[in-house]
Amino acid sequence: TNVMMLQVANMFHEVQKPEPDHAEVLGKFAPYLTGAAALEKARSLVWPDDVSCPPQFKDAVSYLAPVVAAPEYLGWLELQIQSLGGVFKTVGTRFESIEDVLSAAGSDTHTIINCAGLGGRELAQDEQVYPCKGQLVHVEAPWLRTAVFADEEGWYAIPWCNSSKVQLGGTSEEHLMSKQPDPAAQARILARNAAGIPLLKSAPVVGSFAGLRPMRQSGVRLERERVLLASGTSVTVVHNYGHGGAGMICSWGCAKDVVRLCTKKE
Repeated sequence: TNVMMLQVANMFHEVQKPEPDHAEVLGKFAPYLTGAAALEKARSLVWPDDVSCPPQFKDAVSYLAPVVAAPEYLGWLELQIQSLGGVFKTVGTRFESIEDVLSAAGSDTHTIINCAGLGGRELAQDEQVYPCKGQLVHVEAPWLRTAVFADEEGWYAIPWCNSSKVQLGGTSEEHLMSKQPDPAAQARILARNAAGIPLLKSAPVVGSFAGLRPMRQSGVRLERERVLLASGTSVTVVHNYGHGGAGMICSWGCAKDVVRLCTKKE
């Protein structure tokens, strides 16, 4: 499967205010543990050889959350679209305007859904869109089956779905276009994660990845627009971009909003 439920431990340096609504929202994915119970849960799963969690952590929350194997998941989504009659078409050119999209799709196109990510800057002439480079390091750590996030130290460890590998993060470098992994950034990521989870010091590095998050200054653009073309005609465009690093998290909710906007009467 490309989705599995994973135990998560969010670690904090200061005691947090209780958020009782979370337990109700999680429902069947509870228990949602906080305080001493969450610290003990994290200790047993992440720091089993220690008497307690690292002393810098004063509070924690623990819960179950879905983790996705992105390449396999995207392949599954493609199959779902095809099973519903959708067709994927590859063209040998770069779209730089809505006119380019309409030319490739055909003049009888009723609605264009703009999910171009960073490409929204050119396609929608939206200067609010900008890149944010993020880098991850992949290590072999089959013993770690809990996702760990630290609040202040800028590190996290997330086990891969159905794999013995763990991805360690991470970086956030705004307005940087390079997708080339940086050895210095990798060293910092490894050091921060090993400081929080000492057993990771001996985990073999098996890869590194850098990508670009499609950020937008005022947040996600999710709206319908009637675009006037140079020919004097117009076409409906539903914009759905600018999700930054939260695209997977927001995808189903945003998709429902896109359907609603596409089916809305003129």
